[in-house]
Amino acid sequence: MISNMNGSYPSAVSVCIAARNESPTIRAAIDSIRAQRFPIGRKPEIEVIVFANACTDNTAQIVRGLARKQPDLLRLIETDVAGKPNAWNELRRAARHEYVFFVDGDVVVDPHAFHKILAMHAQRPDLVLLNGLNAWDVSKCDFLTRLSLPPDDEGIVLQTWQATICARLYGCWKKGLDDALLTAGYRNIPVDTIGADRWLRCVLDRAASRDTGIPVPALSEKRARTWAICRQALVYSVPPDWWRDKPRVRARLLHAQATLRYAFPECYEQKVPVGGHQPTSAAERIRQRFARVRTLLAAGGPHAILRGIMDVLAERRARRLFDRSQNVPLRISAENWISAGSSKVVADNAVR
Repeated sequence: MISNMNGSYPSAVSVCIAARNESPTIRAAIDSIRAQRFPIGRKPEIEVIVFANACTDNTAQIVRGLARKQPDLLRLIETDVAGKPNAWNELRRAARHEYVFFVDGDVVVDPHAFHKILAMHAQRPDLVLLNGLNAWDVSKCDFLTRLSLPPDDEGIVLQTWQATICARLYGCWKKGLDDALLTAGYRNIPVDTIGADRWLRCVLDRAASRDTGIPVPALSEKRARTWAICRQALVYSVPPDWWRDKPRVRARLLHAQATLRYAFPECYEQKVPVGGHQPTSAAERIRQRFARVRTLLAAGGPHAILRGIMDVLAERRARRLFDRSQNVPLRISAENWISAGSSKVVADNAVR
């Protein structure tokens, strides 16, 4: 049974930051955490743990200097082992408090984000995890990247289309998270995981399905999903470069999805396309594309059409990058994940 601290507002929280070569941004990330605002009498005690994993820049030195000034607030853990899954596992073990925030090292957290998440969690004790909403800071990106995004409001584009767990900011009760992992058959994130946030979403959905008996596709309709997005809790980050970085990020996501579909088939059931069937002829495909163009024109005019073309170009480049990476055995990776969650080896994956 997945359990949480019913309806309570925590008196202390741990903030966990996994950082690899984040020297340009780590100071701003920590400063934004220190600047969090809470209602009078509700400010929790905050500890910040930075896990510097295989850094080759001066990220650890920057954090070490900040920790000397505030030893009660900030702790640094260093390792030569690269990879976010390992960092996530170690941070979860190192957190001293029952409520934990996970934050990326290259973001700036809105001053009210922590309170918004904690207040929503107090109202929704059925949720294991609450995600913040990403906001792109387009004032720091190049012209083409800015052009590829929806129109901004004073340099900020809210990622309102976010529909899954995003690693940039989320909060959870440790007890509820541990229960959900165990219900799904896991104790840690397997260290070879690509796309740890999407893996975590699949695990939470599987746990909710096993706990309630409701199939995964029906969890949202039945309001049985154990995670949600707090759209008032903003976290600011710089979007990836449209041509250089976005295809690489997308190719990595395709790699993760290909493995997740094998490891968590119940979370990736085939969806029926609009119209109820796949196009059977070239003429039908062309008609569907023209319908898509009309929809984009009605929604956002020529700018929306241009964004659509740029998305197609970036997607095609990502597909080529993904095809080149097929030497990576996706099925073997997925089988490792399944084995890590099986009853035979779960003890080897146990929390120390």
